Amino acid sequence: MRYLVRSGCGWRMLPIHFGAWQTVYGWFRELARRFLFQTIHDVALMLDRQRAGREASPTAGVIDSQ
Repeated sequence: MRYLVRSGCGWRMLPIHFGAWQTVYGWFRELARRFLFQTIHDVALMLDRQRAGREASPTAGVIDSQ
């Protein structure tokens, strides 16, 4: 997925060493369907906040009207 985002190429243009594009796309869809990417993001965010000496979950939010 990082390769696709960085290069801007389509699924069918994946280099062959990633495997068949249909297989890679199938795994991506399954992981996205199970919200795995959101879970990874949330856990990484909590760990980063704890390393910075803050609470794992934010206690407030700011909305900018600009």
